Amino acid sequence: MTSDTPEARKATTMDDPRVDRLREGWSVPKPETIPRATAAPAAVALGVTLIAFGGLTSSVVSVFGALLTAGALVRWLTEMHDAAEE
Repeated sequence: MTSDTPEARKATTMDDPRVDRLREGWSVPKPETIPRATAAPAAVALGVTLIAFGGLTSSVVSVFGALLTAGALVRWLTEMHDAAEE
């Protein structure tokens, strides 16, 4: 099933061949699906690097790094929140 509804995920889990091999009392590990890829963590890392580099060179670089870090954190947290609601 290609649908991303809870019923489709449950059906996919029940069709999973690993379910037959589970020990008694065990369940299929969560999450059943992984979150989609995002560039936000790399942007946060770049922003922090620019903040540090700006301390050595120019405050303009630090300000740009701080803005990049803040924007990337907001985007990353928003994406994680949206993924948790699905």
